[in-house]
Amino acid sequence: MKEKMKSSAFFPVCLFPVLWLSFWTVSCATAPPGGDMQTGPESGGIPSSLPGGQKEYAQEEKPARDPLLCTFTGDIMAHTVNHHMDDYADIYRHIQAFLQSDDLTFANFETPAADSLPLSSYPRFNVHSGYVRAAAESGCDVFSLANNHANDQGIPGIRETREVFSALQASGKITAFSGLRETPEETMRPVCITVNGWRVLFFAVTQILNSHDKAAQLVYYIPPGENGRAALEEDLRRMREENPCDLFVLSLHTNEPEYVISAAEEKRNWFVRLIRECGVDIVWAHHPHVCQEWELVERVTETGEAARPGFVMYSAGNLISGQRWNLNTENPAAPREYTGDSFLFRVTVSEDTLGVIPVPVTNYRNPSAAAGSAEGSLTIRPFHRAFIRSLPAHQQPYYSERLSLMREFLRHGNRVRLDVPDAADPPESGAAAGAGTES
Repeated sequence: MKEKMKSSAFFPVCLFPVLWLSFWTVSCATAPPGGDMQTGPESGGIPSSLPGGQKEYAQEEKPARDPLLCTFTGDIMAHTVNHHMDDYADIYRHIQAFLQSDDLTFANFETPAADSLPLSSYPRFNVHSGYVRAAAESGCDVFSLANNHANDQGIPGIRETREVFSALQASGKITAFSGLRETPEETMRPVCITVNGWRVLFFAVTQILNSHDKAAQLVYYIPPGENGRAALEEDLRRMREENPCDLFVLSLHTNEPEYVISAAEEKRNWFVRLIRECGVDIVWAHHPHVCQEWELVERVTETGEAARPGFVMYSAGNLISGQRWNLNTENPAAPREYTGDSFLFRVTVSEDTLGVIPVPVTNYRNPSAAAGSAEGSLTIRPFHRAFIRSLPAHQQPYYSERLSLMREFLRHGNRVRLDVPDAADPPESGAAAGAGTES
């Protein structure tokens, strides 16, 4: 179980000026030039949202407790170039302090982890337990294991993957995982997490598998299409009713094209329905390997009172992968170039508000450094101007353009889904807010 490095209500990181939305606050602090994310004092820009409480607690008196701090990341992948590192911990070294400063960090682990099988890249992935351990020791607490690569190594791969994550959970290095069955007969069920007085329900499921073999029966899967969606909605309502909680997080691996940076309207409408009608508080989606938009979703109780809003991430992109090993310097805006940049979504949940800070990160390697070394391997870096200034001169134009594109995403990638007109925004002081393989 993670011990927070900082107990205050927020851990802000300075990357961009502030953009204010009606119920959304993006705030900043500072990182040293070219440096890592550092813990620091609270800023005054704590996100706020609609007043009110969850329907289940409308008539209850709740004990005072600190807000719940969660971080949602993108996909943890492992291509050949990720396998051959001297120390997997180097992947996360520059963001470790940030990941360890919250209550729960969520990550989608998109590969089996079987020590008895060889390392493998696309199209059938496999890593060894050290790759998982590095993510856990960096601060990742809660893992989604339901995705289209879950059964890449068949039944042995799934069983060993469960063993690896179960061992880490038993040793206290991770908090929970969801998405794989022990037997085909086992029903899909969420996991319940209690942290700092908060009860969190977590459930991971996928709409897509690369093969429908016997191993597929061990993956939490719902078929795409109207019938599959209806069945999932019914399951979610039942889970919420049977498991009273303060926060229900759904991890959803979607059946849709990859490398598309804007969510389809049908997908948007379905996700909003999951928030408003199925008891889910946060929908955290992945599969496109690039970031898509996100939004706060207004909700009301059965009596018409405003409730804490829900939060939707239509695609969280990649946290780490080898898909952008070779940079497309001719066209930094090409769709696959987005596979190397994403956001860490820092979500603060209180009794009646939910606020979000999207923090940009990028996958980086120095091509002049020795292969396998920390500098010569892909690692995750905070993405800001100071970082770019620390790079070799020939790399700066590419990353400057990529940062501009992600800043544009920050301007237009977030939304607030309301049933009433937005209040007028205060004047902007600049740009900010949020935009992410083969699979």
